Amino acid sequence: MKRHKHYLFFFALLLSLPIQAQRVKTDRSTGNKGFVDKDGKVLIPFLYAELPKFLDSVMIAKKGAYRGLIDNKGNILLPFQYLELRMPVDHTGQTSGLVLVKNTAGQWGIADLSGNLILQPQYEVVAAIDKTLLASRKKADRELQFYDGTGKPLFTLEGDRADRGFDANSMLV
Repeated sequence: MKRHKHYLFFFALLLSLPIQAQRVKTDRSTGNKGFVDKDGKVLIPFLYAELPKFLDSVMIAKKGAYRGLIDNKGNILLPFQYLELRMPVDHTGQTSGLVLVKNTAGQWGIADLSGNLILQPQYEVVAAIDKTLLASRKKADRELQFYDGTGKPLFTLEGDRADRGFDANSMLV
């Protein structure tokens, strides 16, 4: 048992090294944030008003008043033109691989993590039940439209909003 604890400790230490080696720093002259490694090498330039604490494969960042999606090299995946971006998580805490986007008119849409818009921002309500089932509703509608993961319409149901259910095989409407 003692040997297993040592292995677990060593494994946890290895997993934490990349997190400790990369951190958000703030440029004192501009107040902008960027990522640097343990040697001070800039990984993500100091261009952003907000960045998450940890460097991930994709991150929601804020530049000025708008949010966009960048990768871990600072490449822009979704342009900085959205008031809000959200990455929904499933019942296990994993991201769905999708981003909910809110434009300046207050309308919602859905994009993938490569920055491709699956549902154009034109809805009052959107939901990513999972990567293969999306839902939307326009302001004047009483029905939710459901789509596959590519944005192809599947069916409609009456309701105000849709969300994940208590497990991977259920949905709340």
